[in-house]
Amino acid sequence: MRRALLLLGLGYLASCTPPEDERIWDLRSNLESNTLNTERIVTFQSFDEGIEDLENIWDASYYEEFFAYIPEEGMWLEVGGEESFSEGITQVFPDYDFIEGLLIKYDSVFFAHYHPPLPSILEPTGESIEDEGWGEIPFRAEVGNLSLLILGSPNRYDFHAMAGLYAWRKDLVGNGGSLTNYVACGFGLTKYNPSSEIEDFNSLNLWNLSGSQGDYETALMGAWEERPFETFEFENEYITVTHEPF
Repeated sequence: MRRALLLLGLGYLASCTPPEDERIWDLRSNLESNTLNTERIVTFQSFDEGIEDLENIWDASYYEEFFAYIPEEGMWLEVGGEESFSEGITQVFPDYDFIEGLLIKYDSVFFAHYHPPLPSILEPTGESIEDEGWGEIPFRAEVGNLSLLILGSPNRYDFHAMAGLYAWRKDLVGNGGSLTNYVACGFGLTKYNPSSEIEDFNSLNLWNLSGSQGDYETALMGAWEERPFETFEFENEYITVTHEPF
């Protein structure tokens, strides 16, 4: 199936007019972490297949990465850049110039990324473990599933970036179309969006979103104690979040 989609993708790339892009499109059969910001990974596969790729990348990469899925085309595009990993901190920045073209060209865009669990188990001293994709790294054994799930959940910076994308989209094309945001990890897929009550996306700031992150994590910890590895939903006046286990 993926080989067939790859061949279809080659045909599409030969005939389409993609948004203006300074990077070379690198057509692959699976999503991957990519630190070569002169190239852009592109795959033609379903949403679920792309999410499965992110689940596999999640615990095998030092680097966080950011992707967009275009339902209209059945196409995944890497939209992250300036990936970095230093002293247990991993970062990626959206490629806003390219994303602008996607927001204008397509009615529906899904954004998805992952938070590598590696920073949560780094420690200046301690035992080392060897794991495929990581090599030899320090390990803090007491990190549990709940801690990794929280790490793999959206944080205040994700919420703030989400609000910025919604406000930007509204400025570019008005109220038409739709955006959806996801974080994938080994425990499942978390969807997050502004609350349906929000009309002015610029009203979402790091102050109220930091509070929302705290409320979300507190509710998640309470739900985990009662029903681990089950669907969890959270909503307040600013955000709505749904976690679905794989």
